[in-house]
Amino acid sequence: LKGKRDAEGVEWGRVLPGWRDELKECSLYLYRASGAMPREEFDACLNTVDILEKSLECLYKRITFARPDDRVGTEMALHLKELIAGEAAPAPAESFSALEEKSRALENEISGRLARFAAEMRNRAEEYHTMMADFCTVSEEKRRVAELFRRGQEHYFRQEWDEAEERFREALAIDPEDGPSQQFVKKVRELRENPPGEGWTGEWEE
Repeated sequence: LKGKRDAEGVEWGRVLPGWRDELKECSLYLYRASGAMPREEFDACLNTVDILEKSLECLYKRITFARPDDRVGTEMALHLKELIAGEAAPAPAESFSALEEKSRALENEISGRLARFAAEMRNRAEEYHTMMADFCTVSEEKRRVAELFRRGQEHYFRQEWDEAEERFREALAIDPEDGPSQQFVKKVRELRENPPGEGWTGEWEE
């Protein structure tokens, strides 16, 4: 079990930071190419990047939650967190002229690139939640909790507070000690009273 956990931890220690770097690169290319792209296409790509960044941040946040009675799951979460925190610094950014040259070549394919990346991230995120669930006491229940939590997040990012809280509470009905759902229920209440408005990134201060 420890060997399997270590191997998966090492892989995710590469995958999550790799996704973050990929999104930064996509975002930079998108802005470089914005002048040559139709406004609607640019806005659609920008919205996709924003959603993916929020989803990735939630994957990082989920690592920080741990169940007190789940020793193996807690160890896995801490192990992943340590691996990610210990990642090497990214390579230096390319020069402005090199990025502009790349952006021109990318103008016609950035939508496809983002679509492929979104599909990969969506599939791997499901694998990630499933992996975490496999280390918990009741894996089938945890898979259901993870799915309800994911659906709650979708409503949360759209500022659909009632629907988001309902999904998080459904998750808590299965596992009353699920830390992510507890945190998001609390935050939904705060945001319902004080809506964040347009331009909200989905983040909050701990």
